[in-house]
Amino acid sequence: MNKNSLSIAGLTCAGLLVPLADAATLKTPETSRHFMRHVDPETGVLSWKMKPKSFAWNQQSIYFTAKSMTDDGRYLVFDYSDDEFRKDAKGKLLPARKRKAVVDFLKDEIIALPETTGSIPYLDPVTAKLLYTAGEGVWMHDLRADPTKRTLVCPWPQGFLDLAKRFGEKRGHLATHPTLTQDKKRMFIDSRYGDTFFHGMLNLETRTWEHWGETPFFMNHGQVCPSDDTLAMGAWEVDWVDSKGEHHPIHKIGPNDRYPRMWYLKPGNVREMIDPGPEMNYATHEMWDEDGHGHYWNNWTGLWHYDRFTKRTERLSPFPAGHSSVSRDNRYVVSDFPTGVGYGRGQPWSVVFYDRQTGGAVFIHSRCSALCPPEPGSRLHPDPHPAFVCNERYIVTTINNPDGHMDLCLTPVAQLKERCAKATPLGSPLPAKAHPVDVGMRIFQKYFRVHWDERMAHGGDPRRVVEVRTLEADFRRTGIVALHELRVIADLSHRRIAG
Repeated sequence: MNKNSLSIAGLTCAGLLVPLADAATLKTPETSRHFMRHVDPETGVLSWKMKPKSFAWNQQSIYFTAKSMTDDGRYLVFDYSDDEFRKDAKGKLLPARKRKAVVDFLKDEIIALPETTGSIPYLDPVTAKLLYTAGEGVWMHDLRADPTKRTLVCPWPQGFLDLAKRFGEKRGHLATHPTLTQDKKRMFIDSRYGDTFFHGMLNLETRTWEHWGETPFFMNHGQVCPSDDTLAMGAWEVDWVDSKGEHHPIHKIGPNDRYPRMWYLKPGNVREMIDPGPEMNYATHEMWDEDGHGHYWNNWTGLWHYDRFTKRTERLSPFPAGHSSVSRDNRYVVSDFPTGVGYGRGQPWSVVFYDRQTGGAVFIHSRCSALCPPEPGSRLHPDPHPAFVCNERYIVTTINNPDGHMDLCLTPVAQLKERCAKATPLGSPLPAKAHPVDVGMRIFQKYFRVHWDERMAHGGDPRRVVEVRTLEADFRRTGIVALHELRVIADLSHRRIAG
């Protein structure tokens, strides 16, 4: 076993012996000099925001499928970048590049990791080892030992390089969403070379490649199952451009024209499409349960879950969802959803927290402003990407600002649970003098309970988000400020939504 593989083994062995940070000296977002209070002006939810532009122009949470904070609360990993709308002397936009940095709450300092890239990393929340793919292979920063030291733990093995050479010299991506097997010794890799998308396991100890298969479509979002090392999940992405410049958009398949986003993958080039179900023939941004019993995915009718043992599909949340995170006990859901018109990247968003047991909900960020105009849009993927972190003590999100910069926020979860426990459950009769936010929630939920096909028949368009202006007067009359500017998918009448 080589020296670097011993370090990888420490992910499950030596790492667990590292004592947790001393609670007496450990700072938190509430006490750190790098954070400040941020209160949602409409719901009053308290978050702790990294002081704007204090470390970099953009301070952005990492993608929601990755853990960004260790369970002991000591380390927080985030992306930083310059103003992406800067221009050179000729008026051309300068390159936009993200790198990683880490907040050490024990020392109350921020440490730049300038050799990192903008790719999605893997952070072990127990051992505080940060891994990512770039260039020659898989790199690691041991945050406890020396955060600034970068180690190549596994160069690309010959078997991988031989495949890459056969498929095409031009590299598309190495691994989009790195995940590790249960023993932390192998990493699931989804790669593109030339016009071929292939996937398999990279053994970090033996430095060998186990080829699983290839797909004839753009497959990314690869994630190994948390409880079965022989099963992974991948996504057929919406569009890709081949080496000849031709576009290949996703298209519905089968006799019932099903949307083929979600796939279960096994060795031997075995794959199975998971149907998104009858409510809405669409899915996006899927992620495994923490226990690996199934996975959930997002769409405009809510957050949905598929149990791979019972084959049962159920809706976990009635709110529209772009990216979501679910608590370990499956009781709490946090989701973001866009509220802009005609946007790609950089549009306004809302972030909502939902208690499945009580039916209560509260907006964490009721109105996140747009980062920029629809054109040219952002190149830095500035979505909120909410996720439970630090043993579910906080929810991490990114919020945008109209001057074009991003802020990272950590929202304590305890207050959200308390608010939802006292909220009027969705679906129950409202009292005569209901709180305005409860009224707004009810109108909002009634609309999204309408079947997707009915909404489409009344002029809805999943790619054209328009404001329901007929509701504005009622929202204002009932005192709704948080919800009257929510943009929804279809231009329906007030009677259709509230009736």
